[in-house]
Amino acid sequence: MHQYPLPTPEDIFSTLNGGTVFSQIDFSDAYLQIEVSEESRELLTLNTHRGLYRYNRLPFGVKTAPGIFQQIMDTLIAGLHGVVAYLDDVIVLLWTEEDHKRNLDALLQRIAEWGFHIRLSKCQFAMPEVNYLGYIINKNGRRPDPNRTAAITRMPVPTNVSQLRSFLGMVNHYGQFIRNLCDVRAPLDRLLRKDARFEWTPRCQQAFDQIISIITYSWLIVTLARRSLLQRMLPITALGQLYRTVTLTGQRKLSRMLLVHSPQQKTLQSN
Repeated sequence: MHQYPLPTPEDIFSTLNGGTVFSQIDFSDAYLQIEVSEESRELLTLNTHRGLYRYNRLPFGVKTAPGIFQQIMDTLIAGLHGVVAYLDDVIVLLWTEEDHKRNLDALLQRIAEWGFHIRLSKCQFAMPEVNYLGYIINKNGRRPDPNRTAAITRMPVPTNVSQLRSFLGMVNHYGQFIRNLCDVRAPLDRLLRKDARFEWTPRCQQAFDQIISIITYSWLIVTLARRSLLQRMLPITALGQLYRTVTLTGQRKLSRMLLVHSPQQKTLQSN
């Protein structure tokens, strides 16, 4: 099976440091612009009441489709400075209008050479800020898209595991903005355990309300080109690891990954 990793949002954001001019390119019917091989077409055959049909183009919904398309996009933009892609959403950034125009022209020429089509109605050119991957990005940094956060605050209290997973998934996208998120959401995470009974307690309601309150009132812009790093001890309810990335401008950036553990695992202590 074809496997190609998608970049994480942090991978993308770490390359956007210091950009002042942004263009956003959207590919029309993204996957459907990719022809599939004759062998693969046999695997994409559909049995209907009107006979057998098979896809000649890469359809949405195929498990490997995102990785295939991302690999093609990464190959397409290879060597283009200040250009990043997440699936069919490509962004161009640079620090001067002259450099931006030159790189944008190079990208559009390459898109034409590869035979791709773009959706002009969803493209933006030479903008001071753009909405990308759920964030508003400009020269100062990034902040959560208020439309996305508003959607979270309007979500009703979960009544089952599926609804709770949906809520926490949306919250986790902005997890780095919420201090000690693993502590705040701990009562909710307990409901996701395999042997747990879904019982919405006052502590669950308190955690839910606290998350909504933080998302509603406590957003701050995170500067992408941050020059200093702050470190703090991880709480006893979580273990984590730090990893370092280097941006296009040569700046080093530390990120963290937190994992919530069971009560038995919490007995581990550091020396």
